[in-house]
Order: sequence, then structure tokens, then C-alpha cells
Amino acid sequence: MRDSLEIAASRAEGLVRVVLANGEEMLFSEKICCPIADKYPYAHPRMFSFNSPYGACPDCNGLGSSMHFTEYLVVPDAGLS
Repeated sequence: MRDSLEIAASRAEGLVRVVLANGEEMLFSEKICCPIADKYPYAHPRMFSFNSPYGACPDCNGLGSSMHFTEYLVVPDAGLS
């Protein structure tokens, strides 16, 4: 699979579209850009650090996990003050 992707990327100027078995399409790029908008942001080293706010995952803030609570366990009887 890796060899096929490398060959496809070399023949398609670094862009590869993969169609999964369920019909979903994924676009991969070797360039540091958005293939749709064709913009090239400057890549800072801090963007590749998990514990930097610039490179951290927006869902877990670089922690690797996230906490959720169930409201009815915190407030079992919503009728009480």
C-alpha cells in the first residue's frame, strides 16, 4: 500500500485521492498546504509539538484524553435547588 501511495504521489504532483471501500474519499497531500485553497502556511517547529498550544490537538489540548461528565450523575434531581 505504501509503495502504491508513493508512486501515485510522485505522478500526481504530491496529491493523492483515496477512495475507501465504503465510498468515502480522502485527499492526501505531500505539500504543507490546503489543496482546495492552495495556501501555504509557514510551518513553525512549535506546530509539531503536542504540548505547544500551536500544535496541540484542539479536542484534547495536547493531553491525549478528555474528560466528560454526565449531568444526571452530578445533579440527580433537577427539581431541587
